[in-house]
Amino acid sequence: MHSPVALLTRRQLYTLLAAGAVGLLLNQLSFQAGPLSASLPAITVVNPLLAVLLGVTVYDENLRHTPWAIATEAGFLVLFTAAAFALNGHQAAAAEPPTADDPYAHRR
Repeated sequence: MHSPVALLTRRQLYTLLAAGAVGLLLNQLSFQAGPLSASLPAITVVNPLLAVLLGVTVYDENLRHTPWAIATEAGFLVLFTAAAFALNGHQAAAAEPPTADDPYAHRR
């Protein structure tokens, strides 16, 4: 069993906190960069990829290296990306255009 002091002396805690702060900052900046129809698909796709990257680098998790596993993961990544862009494009087309008195019309 590890003590709380051991937790405070490990690099993983500080790496996780720094990555979380940078991720939050980048997330908020991407929401403010333009309309949600442009930033939301990218956020939807990048979020799980960064989670895998953090799991491998910070928590020393292992990914399967077999050809079948790599092909399956790549196929699902392509499918996931296409679905995120398709769903967001569908929502953007269904949204009403902003009115002239909308104070946030310039952000869309």
